Amino acid sequence: MLYALACVIAPVLEETMFRGALFHHLRRRWGWLISAGVVAIIFASIHVQGWTVAPTLATIALVLAAIRDGAARSSPRSLPTRATISSC
Repeated sequence: MLYALACVIAPVLEETMFRGALFHHLRRRWGWLISAGVVAIIFASIHVQGWTVAPTLATIALVLAAIRDGAARSSPRSLPTRATISSC
């Protein structure tokens, strides 16, 4: 049970909190770069691997924010518009 909590539930909750709620909220107020940077700094600072690993964790957080933002932009609502543009 502890293994499932650490390996499955914790990452899902982390993604929901950082990229789902925090990044989404900041993205509405500021641009992508500031929002992703703030989330990346917070993400890297709460993990206790040490400051030598912080740049790697921040980079991972930036990539995940880019994936999250790209997935939000390619939602099913935008598919008809994208299909129309692609067919021209």
